[in-house]
Amino acid sequence: MHLFVLFSAAQNPRIIEHPMDMVVPKNDPFTFNCKAEGNPTPSIQWFKDGHELKTDSGSHRILMPSGDLFFLKVIHSRRESDAGTYWCQAKNEFGVARSRNATLQVAFLRDEFRLEPQNTRVAQGEVALMECGAPRGSPEPQILWRKNGQTMSLTGNKRIRIVDGGNLAIQDARPSDDGRYQCVVKNIVGTRESTTAFLKVHMRPFLIRGPQNQTAVVGSSVIFQCRIGGDPLPDVLWRRTASGGNMPLRRVTVLEDRSLKLDDIILDDMGEYTCEADNAVGSIAATGILTVHAPPKFILRPKNQLVEVGDEVLFECQANGYPKPTIYWSLEGNSSLLFPGYKDGRVEVSLTSEGRTVLSLLRFAREDSGKVIVCNALNAVGSVSSRTVVTVDTQFELPPPIIEQGPINQTLPIKSVVVLPCRTVGSPMPQVQWYLNGIPIDVNDHERRNLTETGSLTIVELQKNEDEGLYTCVASNRNGKSSWSGYLRLDTPTNPNIKFFRAPELSTYPGPPGKPQVVEKTEESVSLSWSRSNKVGGSSLIGYVVEMFAKNETDGWIPVATRIQNTTYIQMGLLPGINYFFLIRAENSHGLSLPSPMSEPIAVGTKYFNSGLDLSEARASLLSGDVVELINASVIDSTSMKLSWQIINGKYVEGFYIYARQLLDTGGNGITAHTNPLIAAARSSSSTSVAYSSSAALISALKPNIARRDGTAIVTPTTQPLKPDAMQLSTTATTSYVGSAVYRMLTILNGGGASSCTMTGLLQYTLYEFFIVPFYKSVEGKPSNSRVARTLEDGKRMIKAIELTKSPETEEDGKRVLRLFDFEFSYWKVDFDAKRVQSNERIGKDVGVKKGRHHFRWTTFPCQIIAYLGMQTFGIRMAYPGCLKLLENYMRPILVTGRAKLIAETNAQRFKIRTLDCNEIDTIFVNNRGRSMNGEILIICSEGNASFYEIGIMSTPLSLKYSVLGWNHPGFGCSTGKPFPEQEKHAIDAVVQFAICRLGFLINEIVLYGFGIGGFSSLWAATCYPAVRGVILDAAFDDVLYLAQLRLPQCLSGIVRLAVRSYCNLHNAELVQKYPGPISLIRRTEDQIIANEKKIKTNRVNFLAISILKYRYPNIFQIPQINRCTKQLAKPLLNRILTIAEDNLCMSSLINYVSVHGRKPPFSIGEDYTEEQRDRMADFLLRRHMRDFKSTHCTWLPAELFKLPWNIPAKKALNSTETVDKDAFNDLLP
Repeated sequence: MHLFVLFSAAQNPRIIEHPMDMVVPKNDPFTFNCKAEGNPTPSIQWFKDGHELKTDSGSHRILMPSGDLFFLKVIHSRRESDAGTYWCQAKNEFGVARSRNATLQVAFLRDEFRLEPQNTRVAQGEVALMECGAPRGSPEPQILWRKNGQTMSLTGNKRIRIVDGGNLAIQDARPSDDGRYQCVVKNIVGTRESTTAFLKVHMRPFLIRGPQNQTAVVGSSVIFQCRIGGDPLPDVLWRRTASGGNMPLRRVTVLEDRSLKLDDIILDDMGEYTCEADNAVGSIAATGILTVHAPPKFILRPKNQLVEVGDEVLFECQANGYPKPTIYWSLEGNSSLLFPGYKDGRVEVSLTSEGRTVLSLLRFAREDSGKVIVCNALNAVGSVSSRTVVTVDTQFELPPPIIEQGPINQTLPIKSVVVLPCRTVGSPMPQVQWYLNGIPIDVNDHERRNLTETGSLTIVELQKNEDEGLYTCVASNRNGKSSWSGYLRLDTPTNPNIKFFRAPELSTYPGPPGKPQVVEKTEESVSLSWSRSNKVGGSSLIGYVVEMFAKNETDGWIPVATRIQNTTYIQMGLLPGINYFFLIRAENSHGLSLPSPMSEPIAVGTKYFNSGLDLSEARASLLSGDVVELINASVIDSTSMKLSWQIINGKYVEGFYIYARQLLDTGGNGITAHTNPLIAAARSSSSTSVAYSSSAALISALKPNIARRDGTAIVTPTTQPLKPDAMQLSTTATTSYVGSAVYRMLTILNGGGASSCTMTGLLQYTLYEFFIVPFYKSVEGKPSNSRVARTLEDGKRMIKAIELTKSPETEEDGKRVLRLFDFEFSYWKVDFDAKRVQSNERIGKDVGVKKGRHHFRWTTFPCQIIAYLGMQTFGIRMAYPGCLKLLENYMRPILVTGRAKLIAETNAQRFKIRTLDCNEIDTIFVNNRGRSMNGEILIICSEGNASFYEIGIMSTPLSLKYSVLGWNHPGFGCSTGKPFPEQEKHAIDAVVQFAICRLGFLINEIVLYGFGIGGFSSLWAATCYPAVRGVILDAAFDDVLYLAQLRLPQCLSGIVRLAVRSYCNLHNAELVQKYPGPISLIRRTEDQIIANEKKIKTNRVNFLAISILKYRYPNIFQIPQINRCTKQLAKPLLNRILTIAEDNLCMSSLINYVSVHGRKPPFSIGEDYTEEQRDRMADFLLRRHMRDFKSTHCTWLPAELFKLPWNIPAKKALNSTETVDKDAFNDLLP
């Protein structure tokens, strides 16, 4: 019984508490639990990694009575580690029980980071990598990053991630990523923090406004702009290709805004000017090309010649300038032009290989004597003329030789060398004979004496007894003799009482004066004037010597006046019928200069034939300076050009000869990239098929017939033909031309102050050079500058172009040619149909234009009828006079010219857009993408109420190289419809859709630019497309009602209100509250259209500005601030500048606000502001939204005032998620 009880109470061991897997920090105490039951009570044993665990005394592992294994501290080292797999075993005499395995993992975290983050700076848009090599640890530590002390939450952030086990990678780095970064590592052991590293996101240099291509005239100044943004502010360096890259330090200045100013421009300055900007993260360069124009300047002038009957006379003329000048000859009193290649009877004009133009006159006749031959050189900048006279050479009339330089008194030492000059000029060539003390010198008998070909006498080894004396140079030809004497004194070089003196160098003498000209003649006197030489010489000018010769009246050349202080002289006591000749010498303390050119023969007592008039004053007036400037040559059609000019000096201008000379493009074979191959053959054949006829009377001084004297009429044209091979090569700034002698001429009388004319009968698609020559009686003045223009295409080429469009291979070529034509727009195919844009493709709000509902009331029915009829008839035409057909017909030639100019100069493309209400809108697009940074932005231009894109506001953004899309209002130009608000809305919507869907611009790449009434169209589009980059309103108004009531009788104000509100409700002040984006206003301080009597305080832009600011910033613009701004707007804004601190404070407040509350107005900023703070912020915001332009209504906006609208950056300098325009960023720079 007892035995049974004993066996029944016995029990095998059973584990009732198993050890658990544990992670224990190194050196921490730890206990593995293990509990078992059984009868008898089992003993507990522990095993590690399959081996029984010994718990000797002194061990850090202790087996507890309860069976638990206690670690005094967990060890983990290379020699010993407690980490492993453990289990416990319970055992008694009836059996053994084993626990589940338990893993002990020793946790540790080292102190040292393998790699700590370093201070880093990157460029905006790059990847910023903050490295972190975490300390080794177990379990694997978690890595976090802190920015500015705050733990970064990176969940779901695709831009900022932890990569490569711990590095922080920030893609598309932004300025908002600036800050202090710290790598934080943690596990159960603890936390380790790295050192703090700074990340600075810099902005690569970017171009705000770079250098533009410029054309300047020699002597003027240019400024190449280089407005650069970036962080840090980039350094700017200027380079140029001109003059081998060397900058002219004395003429160049770098301005405060780092633009380059170049003064006193010379031709060598022509070339590329590059602005290079760099900072720590990048660089940028922009280049502008400077083209320098120089007016023509003579290198070689034709000289007066005295010739014998039967001789051949050659006149040479050469001029330089840029563009290379056109040179031609003419005869005073004859309007025919003689170009190189001309040959007719005794007259021939040729061009030498050195570039000299030569006029040859064969078999000179006595009746040719006295003819005035003129060489003219002209280019786009100006012109020069040089007159010369050819006279029969008879021994009874011609003067004796002129000794230009003769011997002077000298004192020299013996045994030295002397050179005695005798420089002569005359026709025929003079013979030179030297005399010593009146005795002829025979150089053949004296070895020490030599006579050079120029007449100079050289004596070496001077002897006192033989060589001292008076030396006389005698120059003689069949016309007479001239002499010049000088005394040579010799002495021993050691004589202290003698002061030796040698003739000065020629360079110390003054330069020769200009040719004496006749200012006035009387019966017995002549008044002369001459120009002073720029060369002064080695000493100050003492005066002038006047020499005169008259056959049988003077003994050779005699001085008639000495040391004259002025450049004028009157010679009295002259006899009528005798030819007098004059020349002038300048004198300084070193001696006399070379003589001036000899005057023309002067005879007193003679008048202009049978007129009783003296033409000398008229000749001097017409030739002394610029008389007329050719302003413009604009194309009208394929055979007509309109020329406009300005009279500078019209005192002696009886009329004008207007010349049109054919130019042909040349590029080796005569065809360049600008030459259309469709007409190349035709042009070539036409230029060589001109009939040639001789004109033996060309040398005669005949005046062309003048048909009418009405002051402005175009008179009979004449043409001087050309032989087929008579051509010359001339060059302009960028294009080479073959210039021919084929030209047309018109004569215009100046009785009515003519300033323009139309030249008809020109060849189609032909390049012409135009210039004007003023005349008075038989005297022709200095020609004007020249202008080059090409006539339009003809219909045959258009037909060929249409044929090209039918083939896929040549379709684009044909379209490119067709864009050069101007034909009936109604036959133009539709390029874009707004109806075909699917609803899921439309960007922005649906247009949904609906006509407003007008509540019918019997009491107002008559007024409604009157309002409707008034608006449908004259009302809409008063608001939009550009839709008047009368105005359109008047403007048509101007519009055609403007359109042709846009296409030719900017490669513009014309399109027809069909709107949702089936109107057809005439648009034109200039694509500058890829050509400049501004070209990536599209400016959509909405014109004023009487303007067209052909002559409107497009020119301003085009000058800044933006891409531009212009359009005409419904009913304007070739656009169909009428400019009622509903049709305006459909039109601008179709234009925006065309820009997005067809041209490929994003919404945030579009800026809406409206002028005057076009501001309504721009604002309405902005409300439908609120993501546009901005809106610019120039001379806009708040509500058209106030303008209408101002210009109509007060008694009609009720009907006017009803008509405007019902049918033409252009209420911009309401629209601006529906558009949340950037907006900029331009106020014209002398506007006479949207202001009452030009009073600036009545300018409607003021009211629009107040509406915008009051809506957007209601807590800033309270009644005191509105009154304050109203007072400021009552006079021109003086651009009152706040201090930098105040500006920064306002900007910082706005930045902080939008970073928290976003950009959707109205903004609640300013609730807790003081009055002073509101005033400061109101001033700041007013200046940011408006700028003044001192101008009337109808003038083009200067490029410097066209700036993209300002916007509040979301973070300092630049928001991390938006693109801020460069002008706004520049505003943030101190």
